[in-house]
Amino acid sequence: MEMSNKIQCLECENYFSSISWHIKTHGLTAREYGLKHPGAPLYSKEYIEKQRVASNKRSQDKTGLLRAISGRRPFNFIKNKELRGLLERDVGYARKCLKNQLWKPSIILYGSIMEAILVEITNKKSFSEALESALDREIITEKEFHKIHLVKNL
Repeated sequence: MEMSNKIQCLECENYFSSISWHIKTHGLTAREYGLKHPGAPLYSKEYIEKQRVASNKRSQDKTGLLRAISGRRPFNFIKNKELRGLLERDVGYARKCLKNQLWKPSIILYGSIMEAILVEITNKKSFSEALESALDREIITEKEFHKIHLVKNL
C-alpha cells in the first residue's frame, strides 16, 4: 500500500487519508489530539485537494448566487456589512431547519435570503421588482426566476 498520500495516527500508528474521525476511537477530539501531538496533521494533502476540488464543483454556477445562498462561501459581494452578517446567520439557521425537516421556517428563511440578495444586487425596493430586474439583467435564468417566484409565493 502506498503511504505517501496517507498520514499516520500517532496513537495507534495506522495510516489514513483523514484521521479527524478516527481519533475519536481513541477518546480524543481534534483539539486534544493537536495538543497531545503538536504539528501532527489530521488530513493528508491528497485528501485536502480532493475536498477542495469537490467543494469548487458543488459551488459553481453562472451568477455566484447559488454559492452565496448555499453558505459555502462568504457573502463578500454584499457591500453592507450588517446585511452580510445577517445573511450568514440566516443561512446557518436555514440549514439547521432544513436538516431537521422544518419545512416552513426553511422556506421563509431561504426566501428572505434570496430577497435580500436580489434587492441588494439590483438596487430595487421590493422583491418583485428585484426579481424582474435580475431576470432582465440576466443575473438569473428564466428557470431560476420561476423557482424563486414559487418560493416567494410560498
